[in-house]
Amino acid sequence: MKNTWKIQIWGVRGSFPAPAEEFLLYGGNTVCVSVSCDANLIVFDAGSGLAALGNALENALEKGENYPRIDIFLSHLHLDHLMGFFTFRPFYRPDMEIHIYGQDHELDRHLCRLLAPPYWPIGLKDFQAKVFIHPLCPKKTVRLSGQEHRKEGEGIILHTLPGNHPGKSLLYRMEGAGKSLVYGLDCEIDAGFAPAYIDFARNADLLFWDAAFTEKDKKAGWGHSTWEQGIAFRQQANINQVLMLHYSSDYTDSFLARQEELAKQRDPASCFAREGMTILLP
Repeated sequence: MKNTWKIQIWGVRGSFPAPAEEFLLYGGNTVCVSVSCDANLIVFDAGSGLAALGNALENALEKGENYPRIDIFLSHLHLDHLMGFFTFRPFYRPDMEIHIYGQDHELDRHLCRLLAPPYWPIGLKDFQAKVFIHPLCPKKTVRLSGQEHRKEGEGIILHTLPGNHPGKSLLYRMEGAGKSLVYGLDCEIDAGFAPAYIDFARNADLLFWDAAFTEKDKKAGWGHSTWEQGIAFRQQANINQVLMLHYSSDYTDSFLARQEELAKQRDPASCFAREGMTILLP
């Protein structure tokens, strides 16, 4: 299955990790998703789940597997989407090449300020890996570095759309080998934003949806959506499957299990993400 996309879930929470027994089933780490495809490893967001991905990569490398390059796409720069950088073990390997993308023309300055004393013992520039920072403009199309020789329509391409979130966010649509997924976290869906988002996500195979709250708990202006809205959006945009994540750190396993049951009754093509989950797009 050469062109199969292997998607793995490393973190599912928003705002803050939930390190307690009642969060073990769905997971307590903040958001991080990886996609292995076409000899590339693409990562969406660097929440605390990124540390577990780094450990898995380290183990794979010790066994002789080859992951010389990682591309990390950040939805935005809030700390729950960055905290995994601090203990990401591939940063300390001279044989690794790591590319970081995000929506801010000062992305390099912001990351260098965060990953540096006094907030951390060493700075981003001190890591042994080759680290490259790529600021992105909204509505930009990105072809992964190293694929410039590919013909149009070949390789992996990512499209971007500005999200509806305080302090701004970036939504991604990843395409290649006849497949597509949309990663749309930290985004509040409303009547003004919905049409552009539906056009952006239309006919995708998989949608990662911001299900931070239920309709009962949702706060207008906070920049987040609900699983109920995710189901309606999937149907409007004709998407094959919607995967909920970025849950509130207050939502326990028992609460999420009940919400997932209700969601599946309404739409069998909906699913709630759990840490350790693997999805294959053939």
